[in-house]
Amino acid sequence: MNLIMLMIQKLKSLPSYLYTVSAIVLIGIIAYFDSMMPFPLFIVYLLPMSLAVFLTPKFQSIPISLISFAAYAVVNLNFKISDPSVTELATNGLLFLGIAFLEIALNDQIELNQLYRFQDELTGGLSKTLFLQRAEEELHRSHRYKRPITLAYLDCSKLKAVREDQSFKFEKEILQNIARIMKQNLRKTDLFTRIDEDNFLILLPDINAGGARTALQKIQSLIRLKSIAANWPLEFNIGAITFNQPPLDMQSVLESVSSMAHTQTDDGNFLQHQQLYN
Repeated sequence: MNLIMLMIQKLKSLPSYLYTVSAIVLIGIIAYFDSMMPFPLFIVYLLPMSLAVFLTPKFQSIPISLISFAAYAVVNLNFKISDPSVTELATNGLLFLGIAFLEIALNDQIELNQLYRFQDELTGGLSKTLFLQRAEEELHRSHRYKRPITLAYLDCSKLKAVREDQSFKFEKEILQNIARIMKQNLRKTDLFTRIDEDNFLILLPDINAGGARTALQKIQSLIRLKSIAANWPLEFNIGAITFNQPPLDMQSVLESVSSMAHTQTDDGNFLQHQQLYN
């Protein structure tokens, strides 16, 4: 199944009009051969429909599916020795329609699965896997071109207690609000992900230490304001490091910022930020 999904995704990278044209040409070829056959080729008409459903946008696939069935009906009504009965046409039409909707539903599910591979279903941020991949690429780019980069760990302290005392719906609302604040206030080039159940990682490429600290303070302040307004019994601690020449070992960087965010202090809602030159 994974291999099929991968093949479909690779094929979808090509322009959709190629598949639209191919499907229509295929319908014409099938209709031509069907007109010369003594028996109907109903099943074969499903091929261009399937091609359209899986490889073209939905607004194109539905008309192509209708054209495919219309070609079948026209050929069998006009070029066969014995015309199909109304019942046969209606039955085949319903079967055609049912298969089309099943394939559309399957395609929607495939696209949804692909989306969840790259996106955190709960918050809408990047999936952890994709974030780490992109972060690794940014670290190498920063190292090569000697540009600063900041990695931050946002620890939503006490959220575990909320999970135990309140419903999951309450916890879900908190995480979604935090993610929404980051989406609205980070740059398009910045990345974030939910690293585990209650914490986030934030990557700020191409920004100096001062700019990174200002950005993180803003995020922390907005989350705190939302927390106070919604009466969330939480603390939001951030550990961050700005690298002028980052190491290429992503794991060591993660461990460093995570340790900083989990450091016990007298006051909650702290921001620990370091700048490292090598």
